[in-house]
Amino acid sequence: MQHISLASIEFINNLRINRAKKMLQTQNDPVQVIAYSVGFESSNYFSRLFKRKTGFSPSEYRYIAKARPDSYDFE
Repeated sequence: MQHISLASIEFINNLRINRAKKMLQTQNDPVQVIAYSVGFESSNYFSRLFKRKTGFSPSEYRYIAKARPDSYDFE
């Protein structure tokens, strides 16, 4: 049985969330499609984790990023 530490899982999820943030800013794909494309099997889990990490739902993040692309720092 392979052992993956919680730190490794968190690192991978952070990479996935960062990739999703860029996709939400630049693409119009549905949130579910973005969740799957960055490696999440559940779009619900992705949305909960995204909100926990960023303070915004994926849809809120996309709206703000597109409305104020130069004045709002999401990184």
